Amino acid sequence: MGFNSGFKGLNPLTVVQREGKSPLICVDARKLSQVMLPDRRKVAPMQEILQRFYGTRYITTLDLSSAFLQVTLDETSRKNTAFEYQSKVYQYRRIPYGFRNSLAGFMRALQTVLGDETCGYVINYVDEILIFSRSFDQQMDHLTQR
Repeated sequence: MGFNSGFKGLNPLTVVQREGKSPLICVDARKLSQVMLPDRRKVAPMQEILQRFYGTRYITTLDLSSAFLQVTLDETSRKNTAFEYQSKVYQYRRIPYGFRNSLAGFMRALQTVLGDETCGYVINYVDEILIFSRSFDQQMDHLTQR
């Protein structure tokens, strides 16, 4: 997470009301996000993703549970994620949801893990990994790699 000026203070906690679901307690990172240098990495447009599936007969979807929280946050960035709860200050050790560059950081980490050699049959889309193949045997081969 890059910054163009020092962030001073704590990120406040906030409650998000979700329709039909229990409330969610979140860190309100809007002030921090205003001073962060944006990471320009973006999710590929849906049209581009769909074009890559041309000729595909088999697709396996892997949903990464708590995706962002599986990636370690750089130690120098942790202080910027600080929030206070019951008079104690906490910092994230993993990439948190809702911060400006969380998605880009997660996608970059996932690409590092998957490697360039999988780009012909693997798409990572937010917290999903899609493995696609033209034949069943090819799909089995793709699933056993990496």
